[in-house]
Amino acid sequence: MDKSWMQCSRWSDEYFMGMNKFLDFAFEKVGTHGKNNCPCTKCSHRLWYDRRIVVDHLLHQGFSMGYTHWIYHVCSYICDQGHIYHFV
Repeated sequence: MDKSWMQCSRWSDEYFMGMNKFLDFAFEKVGTHGKNNCPCTKCSHRLWYDRRIVVDHLLHQGFSMGYTHWIYHVCSYICDQGHIYHFV
């Protein structure tokens, strides 16, 4: 998935469109009661908010430094001796 938009100005169309695609995926996959952990520099994945607040934080604060692998928002599966583990 192209993440070059993350390097764009937070006020650019590219950033806004990329951020919304990311949030569409994140809230569809791991949202709990309409909330998801916020990846902005201030919250750094520790606090959970609804999408409206996360958008506001990402526009004003930006993403946490180095958060390009999206480990908190993309499910990954690891098979170990026939077992499947699901990490969120």
